[in-house]
Amino acid sequence: RAGVLATHYPFYDSPGFYYARMEPSRSYVLGLRIDEPFPDGTFINAEGPTHSWRSQPTGDGELVLVTGMEHRAGESVDTREHYRDLEAYVRSIYPVRSVDYRWSAQDYITNDGVPYIGPLAEGHENIYIATGFRKWGMTNGTAAATILTDMIRGRASPWAEVYAPDRFKPAASARRFLVHNIEVAEKYIGGVISRPAGDLADVPPGEGRVLMIEGQKAGVFRDREGRVHAVNPTCTHMGCVAAWNSAEETWDCPCHGSRFDADGKVIHGPAVKDLKPRGG
Repeated sequence: RAGVLATHYPFYDSPGFYYARMEPSRSYVLGLRIDEPFPDGTFINAEGPTHSWRSQPTGDGELVLVTGMEHRAGESVDTREHYRDLEAYVRSIYPVRSVDYRWSAQDYITNDGVPYIGPLAEGHENIYIATGFRKWGMTNGTAAATILTDMIRGRASPWAEVYAPDRFKPAASARRFLVHNIEVAEKYIGGVISRPAGDLADVPPGEGRVLMIEGQKAGVFRDREGRVHAVNPTCTHMGCVAAWNSAEETWDCPCHGSRFDADGKVIHGPAVKDLKPRGG
């Protein structure tokens, strides 16, 4: 028998130390109507910062989807700015009639930029993973299906070595591995020792902040009706302090990308346990 962890991020991540070998990255998407014909197809720019474009026919006419403004999960001060900046970028190129949709998404980037597809780790040869697609899910998802089908059925795959999860290529991986884990250590230590200023009364409706309340950190969100939602902002994955995502109204971990709703319920791994209520 064989099992495949195709869960975006492997929820069983200790074998293989995937939390140390992948960086969480967020991007933003706008669905727009424009006043000029848009070429059929999918496009991405060659220079940075990266933006991609594609047309999407709908019952109400053509919709143009534009993505960009990527950043490491949990490290942006006001994520709403990314939507505004993305819209300004589009308006600098096309006359925009309306912005009908907006959302953000998250993916993981491996140390060398190539997905991990294959056995989870030594001693877990009957458990397979497919992760770290670097926002190229349609292409890499198809590759993963092909490779894993061959492996499970006992056939040799010509691509298995390229995507092997246990690979390590110093020239391609070492620098990113060190940078990622130094950043994680900085965010962990900084979050633990920080003593954020402010008072509960300073949090306006629709906003969230980490505050010190009775000597303990509290992640506080005040909804638009004035109700306060308070959680322990310590991520249940490995103990980093989550940051408030103002655009999505979630608590996002800056270390490994776990996300929780305003009441602390897990909505994205690697965490599998909810944040505790304030005082819990």
